[in-house]
Amino acid sequence: MRVTSWRLIGALALLMGITVACSDAELPGVDNPGERPVPEKPADPTPYVTRVLDYRPAPGQFVNSIPEYEEGDTQETMNGKVLDALCEGRKGLVSLGGYGGYVVVGFDHTIANKPGLRDFRVLGNAFENSCEPGIVCVAYDRNGNGLPDEDEWYEIAGSAQQGISEAWYEKAGLAGNDVNVVSAYEITYQATTDGKAIGWSDNQGQTGTIGGGEGGAKTSPAARFPRWISDQTLTFRGTRLPQNGLNEPQDEYTAEYHKLYRYGFGYADNVANTNDDACIDIGWAVDREGKPVDLPGVDFVKVYTGVLQTNGWLGECSTEVMGVEDLHLLTPSAGTNEGGGVQEADSQPNPPVRAAGFYVLNEGWFGHADPGSVNYFDVDYDNNTLTPHYRIYQEANKDDGNKGLLRGTTSQFATIWGDNVYILAKQGTTVTIADAKTFKTKKTFGLNGQQPNFFLGVDEKKGYIGTRTSGVNGGISIVDLESMTVTGTVPGIVYQIGNMCMSDGKIFALADRKVYVIDPQTDQLIKTISETYDGRKRFNRICKSLDGQIWIVGNGVVTTGAKGHLARLNPTTLELEEKIEFPDGFAIGENWGAFNAGDLCASTQRNLLYWSNGTRILQYDVDHGTFNTDFFALGTSEYKQAQEILYGAGMRVDPLTDELILTTCQKGYGVNYAYNWVYRVSPQGQLLSRTELFGNNSNDNTGGNRGDRYYWFPAIPFFQDANKPQILLNSIALKGGEETVMDLSAKMVDYDNMPGDMVKRVRVPEGSSLQARIEGNKLVLKGDMPGTSTLTLAVMSNGVVVEKEVRVVVR
Repeated sequence: MRVTSWRLIGALALLMGITVACSDAELPGVDNPGERPVPEKPADPTPYVTRVLDYRPAPGQFVNSIPEYEEGDTQETMNGKVLDALCEGRKGLVSLGGYGGYVVVGFDHTIANKPGLRDFRVLGNAFENSCEPGIVCVAYDRNGNGLPDEDEWYEIAGSAQQGISEAWYEKAGLAGNDVNVVSAYEITYQATTDGKAIGWSDNQGQTGTIGGGEGGAKTSPAARFPRWISDQTLTFRGTRLPQNGLNEPQDEYTAEYHKLYRYGFGYADNVANTNDDACIDIGWAVDREGKPVDLPGVDFVKVYTGVLQTNGWLGECSTEVMGVEDLHLLTPSAGTNEGGGVQEADSQPNPPVRAAGFYVLNEGWFGHADPGSVNYFDVDYDNNTLTPHYRIYQEANKDDGNKGLLRGTTSQFATIWGDNVYILAKQGTTVTIADAKTFKTKKTFGLNGQQPNFFLGVDEKKGYIGTRTSGVNGGISIVDLESMTVTGTVPGIVYQIGNMCMSDGKIFALADRKVYVIDPQTDQLIKTISETYDGRKRFNRICKSLDGQIWIVGNGVVTTGAKGHLARLNPTTLELEEKIEFPDGFAIGENWGAFNAGDLCASTQRNLLYWSNGTRILQYDVDHGTFNTDFFALGTSEYKQAQEILYGAGMRVDPLTDELILTTCQKGYGVNYAYNWVYRVSPQGQLLSRTELFGNNSNDNTGGNRGDRYYWFPAIPFFQDANKPQILLNSIALKGGEETVMDLSAKMVDYDNMPGDMVKRVRVPEGSSLQARIEGNKLVLKGDMPGTSTLTLAVMSNGVVVEKEVRVVVR
């Protein structure tokens, strides 16, 4: 399709909101754009932005906040705030809002156009499947007046304007997206003060709205219009790119999962800053007819949002800019069409994805041929309601010859690790492995008569299952997660194993009278910690707090009057460093006779522990050493005014929202167990929702029915792994011959996992002179030979492995 670039109507017109693309062949001098020679660089030029000539965003969810508008700000002060974000390589974030919103920047020198090389880079915050492309325009200050005059602008023709079809065009078209490149496009936005969404109309006969509550920002629609601009309308003109956003839910329980696909090259905020296709070749500049122009260099760069599209809760496509860099000043070898060697700042992490709901594993009715089941709860976070979907495992496997029923009875523990969900049934000693998205069974197997109590993923290929054989006897079975087979046991363990956790590269497994510390690389015992300290009799629960510390429950000895307590174990020294007595009424009772995973649990977002006395929830602040015994209390049910109590493990913390999920029933016996509720409680102890469970008896399970209710016997809540780990590090600079130690704590992110559970790895190419190793959270590097090379960082989190190639420059 023919590319048409529109002229800018001078610097004054920029301030009036009449914008966009870039040159006009009818204006004088365009046929000879290089008539002024490239001036000499200043004595000490900077590769970064030194001037912001104009900033005019279109309405968008982050307008007036990135950068922040303050009452009384003018166009001049807003330009200054943008400059403050982008100068000196600071890489602050500037939002351009919806289609057409733009920023114009300048430099203290002319960025040279070097044939065969890419010359500058526009920094954004794009990452895989989250690309909000901006069109780039360039101007060469031919008359030397220090302004981008109307006849000096040219558009960088990216892959879309060059007619290169992307692989996603076909499915985008089938989904109803407009996949045409539209030149000479014009759009006008209308301001609003009545709380309604901002309306727009274009020269294609289309209308729509922006704002009105969609997206993550909770500002009013009026606040999305740039508040320093007094005009009630904003008009933008330029080239409009194909709509690159597609809603592609990952499973039947997720309504929205938006992917914003990348273009090939030539745009801002289109690929990660480390990607070579974030670099721009001035040789791609074209005139209004789409013909290449030969510029000596550029003095000004303009970026404007190139896509008009709203993507569900993500909101509008809005290009973000974090700076513009002269590649030729950053390193002599930078900017080739094959890529640079530029040391890059860390990537901005992609925003967290909130799971659509959570699961509860139910025991089933022991002694009544009633196996366990899994219920799914769809969360409406805006209205604080839950929608139960009963027996989803049975529904997913109803054609398997067993009516989809779980094998074994008294299903007691479930968790998602990697691509699978692991469900353990005590009676029948059965392990079920199913697909974590569909819940279709992959494999079931027994443990030679051992009762499976608890599953812990060690890495993406190995897991541990804590078991009980008879009485207090038991051990740990080692499971190959790829073949889904038991390959052995951890030697030297003879007691029943309950909860397990990992910290500082070690596994901590709870036994009836001991804590076993295991090296997961060798499956060998490192240390055994006995229960016989301070007169306490037995260990009961184990849990890890956000700071990586291990907390062990020591039961009191009734005959001696000794109270129970929490003991804090240092995972590095393996020493018990602190003992904290329970507040009155909140001791944690025994669970070894009929094992369940218990309600002692930790937040992944804050350094807090939770447990209960059956009717009241306690919150323990690890950092301050304080108890909140009034955090939350269960009330009485609407049936017979019976007291509600926690059942089963009873409580877990949602790893992303930090909400507590509680499973309750009426206190008592018999029919009281048929009255069940699921609670959501905020991190501040406020009730968010309370949902009663019914039987959904149309599935005709065996037994368990009580009218329209059911004997669910909830065992434990468990959660989707909605966010994958991210590696933010892009490049590293080393001084030759010296060892460098880099803390990776802030370089890797997984929103729904504790940092201490993220296993870090590194490897260097074969034959490389670079030396690299991981020590805890540290990356230790040494390079002897000057030059540019790479290493591969990897992180394993929640059973998912992500790798990234990182550039290393040795000077």
